[in-house]
Amino acid sequence: MKKQFLKSKSVCKVTFTLPKEAVTNATDVKLVGEFNNWNVNEGIAMETVKDGSFRKIVELETGRDYQFRFLVDNSRWENAWDADSYVNTPYNVDNSVVCLSNGATKTATTKKATTLKVPTTKKTVKKATTKKPVAKKTVKKVTATKSPVAKKTATKKTTMRKSSAAVKASTKTGTVRKTTTRKVTATKDNLKQIEGIGPKIEKLLNAADIMTWAALAKTSVKKLKQVLSDAGSRYKMHDPTSWPKQAKLAAAGQWDKLDKLQDQLMGGK
Repeated sequence: MKKQFLKSKSVCKVTFTLPKEAVTNATDVKLVGEFNNWNVNEGIAMETVKDGSFRKIVELETGRDYQFRFLVDNSRWENAWDADSYVNTPYNVDNSVVCLSNGATKTATTKKATTLKVPTTKKTVKKATTKKPVAKKTVKKVTATKSPVAKKTATKKTTMRKSSAAVKASTKTGTVRKTTTRKVTATKDNLKQIEGIGPKIEKLLNAADIMTWAALAKTSVKKLKQVLSDAGSRYKMHDPTSWPKQAKLAAAGQWDKLDKLQDQLMGGK
């Protein structure tokens, strides 16, 4: 389930998807839920896609979660395969849930972590430049305190990623700072940013020791299918073919390329 939080207002564009395996030969699929008061007559018509699935992009207000289901040919109900979670109802059926209560906050936090690095570096350089009339001792102190910090940053980065490319990058000051900004939050990445992965599948991957985008990128499709298969028939139907490729772009911070790729994908395929 793809989500795009808008900066200009408290709205999120949610891409609802129902794969062809769930609709068989259906000709009409409507999206019904709390956002239209469960009114079937006001159901949002889903659009057909070339691969036989149904898709619709809907703008929803953030700050809360929404329950929903799909009405197929006005005769049967289906749940989303990539819902954030599922809620049992008094009618002994599950409703799908899309969570928008805290997604915008996470996005804002990530961006702050990125922008704070640049001004910190500039302030340090200005102090060293403006204090020219001061004795050379001041310049030596600035250099002495900065060198071990750079070494520690490179060491932490190398330990977390174990990447030879990151070690080479440590010789260039600018490259070290950019790499360090991304690695700080790499202990456990938000795997739900990968198209086709919801909260429950994320827990399955974490249980299989797949905690980061980098780890997911290195995991074979065969192993991912085995993890889903071991979890039961509900998860066995998911196709993880594109997950490693998406994770590789996320780990590299290539968000524009990831967005373009996800626009072409349906449910992570």
